[in-house]
Formats: sequence, C-alpha cells, structure tokens
Amino acid sequence: MKTLAGALVVLALGLGSARTACAAPTPAGPPVVPVAAARIAQVANAHCSNPRPSPDARFVAYVVDELKDVRRQMVYVRETKTSRRLQPVMEMSAVRRKLASGGAAAGQVCHELSWLPGTPVGAVMSCNNGEGNYDLFFLEPSPNLDKPAYRITRHEANDFHPTGAGRGGSMAVIYVSGRSGDGDLYGLDLPVGAELDDRARRLTSVAEMPELSPVFSPAGDAFVFVRQTARGEDDLYRMPLAGGEATALSRLPGSELNPGFSRDGRQLAFYGNARDRKQFDLYVRPIDGGEPVSVAAGTVRPEQGPAAFTPDGTGLVYVRHEDPLNPIEIVYPGEPNLVVRLDTQTLQNKDPSLVALPDGRWYLTFTAQANLEDRQKRWDQIYAATVDPAALRAAAAPAASGRKKTPARK
Repeated sequence: MKTLAGALVVLALGLGSARTACAAPTPAGPPVVPVAAARIAQVANAHCSNPRPSPDARFVAYVVDELKDVRRQMVYVRETKTSRRLQPVMEMSAVRRKLASGGAAAGQVCHELSWLPGTPVGAVMSCNNGEGNYDLFFLEPSPNLDKPAYRITRHEANDFHPTGAGRGGSMAVIYVSGRSGDGDLYGLDLPVGAELDDRARRLTSVAEMPELSPVFSPAGDAFVFVRQTARGEDDLYRMPLAGGEATALSRLPGSELNPGFSRDGRQLAFYGNARDRKQFDLYVRPIDGGEPVSVAAGTVRPEQGPAAFTPDGTGLVYVRHEDPLNPIEIVYPGEPNLVVRLDTQTLQNKDPSLVALPDGRWYLTFTAQANLEDRQKRWDQIYAATVDPAALRAAAAPAASGRKKTPARK
C-alpha cells in the first residue's frame, strides 16, 4: 500500500516515482496518524452519503441516493458489530409500501435523519408520505431494528430538518415546517411509541426570515438554529426550548451554517464564509459569550448535520479542502489550533462523524469516492474506522512542543 505522501505525488503529478531533487521543498504539514478505514456501504449505481452513527455506536444510518429512472433517496441502517445491513427503514412501513405501489412517479425520499440521545436508541427523519408532502417519522431500532418507522407529524405542508432530544421514554423534537408559509420552527413532545401528535407548537414567527438546522444543547433545555436574514445572510440564534425571544449569537459577514455543540454544551462550532464567500472556514466560540475564532480555513462544509466535536470535546473533526484527497483532520483549538491528519487512504472525503466506543476508542464514519490503492473514482461510499485518541495525542505531542503559542486567527 502506498504511503499518503507517495499517493499524493502519483495523483498530483501522474508519476510513479518520487519528486526530483530539483523540485522546490514543500512546507511541513500536520502530523499524520494512519487509520485503517474499511468500506461498510456500497450500492451499485447509487450514492451513499451522510453517515450518522448512533450515540451508543451500535448503529450507522446513511442515505442511499438512486439516480436511475426515478429519484429514490432512502435511509438504511446497519449494525456496527455484525455489519448487518438492513432494509431501508421505510421499507417496513405501510407508507413505504404505498409509495412503492402508487407513488413512485413522484420519487421516494427519506432523509435528514437525526439520532435522539437520551431515549432508548431512536431517530427522527423527514420522509415523503405518498400524499404529496413530507412528514416526520420516528424509528425505534432497539433492540433489532425490526419495528416499522411511524409518523409523528401530519400536515399538508412540508416538515423537515428535524432534531431531537430524549428524556427517558419521551422525546422532544424541533423541526422546520412550511405550515406558516415562512419556514418557521415548530416543536412537539411525544412519548416514544405515540404515532401522531396534533399539538405541535410554533417556536419562531419572524416574517420572511426562514429558519433551518436546529440543534439541541446537550442539556436539552435550549437549541441553536440558523436564520436567513433580510440581509440575505445566515446568522446563528439561540432560544430556550420553553419558548421566548431568540438571541443572536454572532453576525459575521456572509453565512454561518451547521452549528454543533461540544459535549459539555460550553462551546459552539459552525462553518462560515466571512473570509472568502467561496470557501467555508470552521469556527468555534463560547456559547455564553466571546467572539468566534476561526480554527480551520478552507474546509469542506458538511452536506447535512452539525459541526462535529470529538467525543471528549477537546477537538473538532472536519475535512480540509485539498482536492483530490480532501483529507480528514482534527483540530484542537485550545493548543492553539493544533492539527492532526488522519491517513484513511481514501479520496474525496466528506461528512466525518465521531462517537465514543465502550473501550475508550472512537468510531469514525465518513463518505469517500475511492481508496488510494486503485484511485478509481466511483459512486460515493461509506467508510468506517476505529481511532485511538491516545495515538492522536502521541502524534501531536512533538508538533505541540515545537510550536510557539501564537493567538488563533480571528
């Protein structure tokens, strides 16, 4: 297997040998940690994307986007230990059967899955229902994903961008709905197992300023979301779950997207294009005050989901925009902005996520187009790997000792 540096030479220059002696020296990059990534999902003539490991690392959900005669986008779930791939989660429901028999012309779409921490393992997602619009459905996979997904909202307008939090046997869900005409946020509280609820409450009501991408704080008592403002930009706001006024968190030029909380709820990360409207940088800021600080420039913003902290909350995992590799990196903002690169031996990486395993290691999932052994770009595939946080720290230690403590770029 070629090393990361050697593969980059082959890809960039089309040569099978190393650089010549007269080539200009390249600056030293971040320390590299080899990661044994394995392909866990590949579907012929279809893109697999947006992998989402469950909080307990028992399952991985991902979207399969089939682009044949009819657009069909479905959520699959597989177990991490046995690698058993299950049928699409809506395949087991009456709604899915209705789509297969009479609604295929409109396409079959089920996406935007969000796991609910704190409940028995479960997830909420947006799916078309065979009636011309999208509703929210709940998947309760414990113990063996043999229960059908069931509908928890019903409205002639579309419901999408769901996020949830759990409290024992109940769940709170926040989502975007078109029922007000402005794309406002709505919330509902349900016991797990309740198939429908008509008591959805409207949380935001700012005219002609739609919201998107809500994300719960770890405590579950507040949430952060993106508001598309009258300036044509996207700003971050925070609101108590109980209701009240939304508080602006920051108003950088351009857009602020994909907000995500650290495990302790003290830090908020997001992607913004204040520096360059054509590129997104990764930012972090204290949730209770302070200015946003750029911790990684020139990144690949996730298609869906929040900016991803490491399970211990000390770092952020992201993709560096360095075509064709697009390597996965971890930045430790407090050290300052110390970076470690993961050598996954894959190309065109995106959408990385990390969750903690019971043995203390981390479970990494991400999307990639190919591996470096054959360099054949294919349809998007899902990869997974275990990562030892101690190995990351060991690799970072020499770099940290040789660096001066310079302020992080704002």
